[in-house]
Amino acid sequence: MKKNLIKSPAEVRTITGTKYVLLPDGRVAKPLKPMEAHGTVYYNLFINGDYTRLSTEKIAALVNGETTVEQLKA
Repeated sequence: MKKNLIKSPAEVRTITGTKYVLLPDGRVAKPLKPMEAHGTVYYNLFINGDYTRLSTEKIAALVNGETTVEQLKA
């Protein structure tokens, strides 16, 4: 059974005086800056130790369980 990670919009709060945010589950995260190339928005991520640039569409497909990291690398 796959988890649907995006159930409903949740409150993400900025930690005052820092670049970090507090997630609804209590974890702390640093928002990534998007990069635009050829009209597409990308994010640079480390996935399984590999530096990877993914578009917002591919990230959404990963989150929704429509694809896997292995399928994206093929």
